[in-house]
Amino acid sequence: MRRIKVALDANIPQRTVGMLNSGFRDQGYEFHWEPSFASSSAEDEFWAAAFTRFGGQVVLTGDKNIARRPHQIAAFREHGLIGFYCARTWAQSDLAYKSAHLIRWWPTIHEMIAEAKPGDAWWVPMGLRGEFKKVENAGTVRKRQKKAI
Repeated sequence: MRRIKVALDANIPQRTVGMLNSGFRDQGYEFHWEPSFASSSAEDEFWAAAFTRFGGQVVLTGDKNIARRPHQIAAFREHGLIGFYCARTWAQSDLAYKSAHLIRWWPTIHEMIAEAKPGDAWWVPMGLRGEFKKVENAGTVRKRQKKAI
């Protein structure tokens, strides 16, 4: 069985990686914590390249500032990584909530990975219900705003 490698960035607690591996490894996933293959202080552009060379396909980030760093989202896209980004308020939650939240949404993420194209990305809903929203690049948002004016 070929495993899908999923990176969890340094903003996600390391213990969550173990929980996800314990719960979903038998479904063909292999979860890796960013500091295990790149420095935890490495910019996303750097570790995205390292993870891709490692055979990685999916990234899950808890970086509360990722929306303010479109160049980092672009780095994930350019490397063909499928991205799932937690909302800004997720970072303020405790370990139990963070882990439970990702475990709760994993079946949906699993389905989305199967249909995704390299470079696709979504915002993970903050609560236990909700819909994933497609992450758009800054250029697309600006074009839409100009059309609306």
